Amino acid sequence: MNTKVGQAGEASQTIRNSPLLTVTIFVASVAGFLVAPCLAILCLTTLIPLHGYTFGRVFWVLSYAVAAWFSGKAGINLWRLASGMVRHQARLETQGVYFLLVPERHAKPEEQFVAWNQIAAIRHRRMGDNQFYSVVTKDNRVLAFDTFAFFRPRKLALHISARAGVPIQELE
Repeated sequence: MNTKVGQAGEASQTIRNSPLLTVTIFVASVAGFLVAPCLAILCLTTLIPLHGYTFGRVFWVLSYAVAAWFSGKAGINLWRLASGMVRHQARLETQGVYFLLVPERHAKPEEQFVAWNQIAAIRHRRMGDNQFYSVVTKDNRVLAFDTFAFFRPRKLALHISARAGVPIQELE
């Protein structure tokens, strides 16, 4: 978290995802990319002698093929997650909060501003293992973020709640 003093004496904060965690996800995705072709080669070398097929040999070929597929998909999905999370940020200024949430599929990043006195509610909903937070403005705009946008969305929601003076509403 980067902090600098604003003009009114109140600290200005920029909340980003941890570079260490983002790099860890990038490394895990590269590992998935490296393991997938190795498993595919292992599958082919088990399959190549085109005689003497047994149930065990067919089972291992199918196991290696499935493992190669899932390792490749894990690498792709982790790469997309990390490349999306590296650009998200929230800047808490004296006037309000600036959100920079980058949509998926190579869209241009959009910075959205919400003044502190325009925040009507901060809502929290837990669905499975994911935490969903939404900042609702008085003109019914909704800025939503979750654990796929920020590693620690509760920390961000608590900062916004403290600055705006609005409690976090728990939704069922």
